[in-house]
Formats: sequence, structure tokens, C-alpha cells
Amino acid sequence: MRSFFNNKEKLDEEFENLIKGSQNELYRIAKIKLDNDEDIADIIQSTILLAYKNYNKLKEKKYFNTWIVRILLNQCNKFYIKKAKDSNILNNINEPTENIYNDSFIHNVNSSIDFKLLLQNLSETEQIIISLYYSENFSCNDIADILDMNINTVRSHIKRAKDKIKKIYEKGGIYNGK
Repeated sequence: MRSFFNNKEKLDEEFENLIKGSQNELYRIAKIKLDNDEDIADIIQSTILLAYKNYNKLKEKKYFNTWIVRILLNQCNKFYIKKAKDSNILNNINEPTENIYNDSFIHNVNSSIDFKLLLQNLSETEQIIISLYYSENFSCNDIADILDMNINTVRSHIKRAKDKIKKIYEKGGIYNGK
């Protein structure tokens, strides 16, 4: 009986450490999908609770970040569906995208351009994918797994978003019109 509690305490501590390491990432991703900080806190809390309840089902702990981000995105989608049903605006729900750091135009973007404002020029799917790719450094394969998409679809979204960003940059940035 004592070893059960010791193992449970060890798992609890392991889970807590993983959560502490991913809290900022979870917040940044939730912030893309939700505007209200109270909603973000609720979604993160429900994500952590759901992850804790199912932590023993995670076969490989090295995929924890991918797994918990997927839970977070699912929780955000459930929130939108509930909100849409509550406000009777189901038609307004949008669906939930290799590193462009090597592309020369991204290096030349003025540092004053606000990444969040730049993302607002993209579709919600592109916002998620670009944020996961650049801010969180997930690979295309990881993003495809998280969003349950084909890897080529993820790459297409990245390409499309890059093209939009490049056009914005070529026109003088987000502050000089679209």
C-alpha cells in the first residue's frame, strides 16, 4: 500500500513539474484563441485538470507538450462551440498551423512590428499554426499531430501565412495599411 502512494506522489510531482514548464506556452496559445483573461484561465485550468486525469494514459512522457497543447486546443474549441450555442451564432465559428527563420524577409522585419498584430491578418488556423511553429518551435509533424491535420495541409497553411506576412511587409508593415 505504501508503494502505491509513493508512486502516486512521484507521478504528481512529475506532472506538476511538466505543467510548470508549460504554463507560459499554454497561456500564449490560449491567448491566440481567446481574448478574455478569465476565459483563458478557465480553459487552462480545465486543460490541466483533464491532463491530470488522463496523465497515466500518456505512453511517452517526451510528448507531453504536444499532448497538452492538443488538449488545450480541444478545450478552446469546446468553449467556442458552447459560446456559439449559447449566443446562437454557430455560423461564426472558425476552425483552428520548417522554420521560416531562414527566409530573408523575416530577418528584415522591423523589430517594432508586433507579432500579435501581424497574426491578426491571418486566419485563425494560420494564427495557431504560425504560433505553434515560430513561437513554440513545434515541427510540422508535431503540429499535424496536435491539430489532427495532414502534414501537407500544415505546410500549406505555413506557406499561405508566410505569403500574407511577406505582402504585409512589402507594403510597409502592419502600421502602413494592408
